[in-house]
Amino acid sequence: MRAGFGRDTPKDQNSSIHILEAFTELYRVWPDPTLRDRLAELLYLIRDTIRVEPGTLTLFSTADWKPVSYQDSSEAARQADHYYHDHVSFGHDVETAYLMLEASAALGIANDTATRRVAKHMLDHALRNGWDDTVGGFYDAGYYYRGKPGITIVQDSKNWWAQAEGLNTLLLMGDLYPNDPLRYHDKFLKQWSYIETFLIDHQHGGWYEGGLDKEPQRSTGLKGHIWKAAYHDSRAMMNVARRLAPAPER
Repeated sequence: MRAGFGRDTPKDQNSSIHILEAFTELYRVWPDPTLRDRLAELLYLIRDTIRVEPGTLTLFSTADWKPVSYQDSSEAARQADHYYHDHVSFGHDVETAYLMLEASAALGIANDTATRRVAKHMLDHALRNGWDDTVGGFYDAGYYYRGKPGITIVQDSKNWWAQAEGLNTLLLMGDLYPNDPLRYHDKFLKQWSYIETFLIDHQHGGWYEGGLDKEPQRSTGLKGHIWKAAYHDSRAMMNVARRLAPAPER
């Protein structure tokens, strides 16, 4: 891989998780042996290398997968970087939890407790550290400062795509772990209420780019641009509709 694009470093989680997604869908219709090997390699790479404790993704890495971090830099350096390279992206974490489970299912890995455990751990971390328990929704970014306990929310806006991914993953985990103390299904219902209230444009259709509880100016912003399409929200809606549909009668 070339040494990044623009300000980016050679490797990043976003490219990796979406290649995983593409390989998963392709393998379902074209079960090629080499494709299977690459899909499995990518699943394990994301699960065991890009995902790090305490349950988050490394956003950017060097060519040999060393995490890019500004934790030992000055606050001025971190601010200049806008926390771009090493913050916690709660939306990517909950999205990746789902994508890993999809990849494992496509591969037909029986009783894949390792992937389930990691996926659950990632969602749990996002719920404990990046979830708005008052009205619902996942915050955009947190940061672990070295020498400071816990995580600090450095961007409390709520991007539309993270809310769509959260909705999808919460319902999935609610089915897998119905009695979990974090009450995934209850949070799924709260997330849907948040989306209906603060993200869906009930007059003109579509989703705002960010939740109006944090960014009311989004109500007059663009509904689509180079980084905003209907991919995340449409997939979430279709997955949720399928999962909630009553079982066919026998």
